[in-house]
Amino acid sequence: HVKKTGGTTLQQVLARNYHAGALVALNAPVLYAHPDALFRLSDPVEPARQARFFVVMGHHKYGDVLYSLLQPRLVHFTLLRDPVARVVSHFRAVWGKPTHPLHELARHRGLAGFVEANPALECQDAQTHRLAGTQERLRLTAVDGRRALEAAQRHLIETTSLFGVSEEFDAFLLM
Repeated sequence: HVKKTGGTTLQQVLARNYHAGALVALNAPVLYAHPDALFRLSDPVEPARQARFFVVMGHHKYGDVLYSLLQPRLVHFTLLRDPVARVVSHFRAVWGKPTHPLHELARHRGLAGFVEANPALECQDAQTHRLAGTQERLRLTAVDGRRALEAAQRHLIETTSLFGVSEEFDAFLLM
């Protein structure tokens, strides 16, 4: 899921509805360090066998290594959020966590100064770039925002099984 779109709440809902042996919360850095983690998921009926159906939850950019490790029969879904509300939520999370590396920036500059000075991708349309698969390139060079938006829209329509907006969370759950 894209950060600050309701993914933690969605993970809690999924955790209540799936057997623990078929559920894994795995963000990209952990997957890079331990790619075998996906193959440790066991079938709740036969623990020695890998689960036929399982849920992987976490922050991954589109087209990441995760997609190459999963079987082709992938049901992929995500939540989106109003970009301004998402950045405000990110600011509040950083401001409220003294151990966050950007906490002092948020505390001393306020929202407008934080957004203006923030080197993190979260304030640079990260939602679009995660869905477009251009997040890493954005760190290295300028990326055409219009093309990134078109790629993100194409990925949502052509390869995502289901997507919704966090502002309509309950309706998304029903889908």
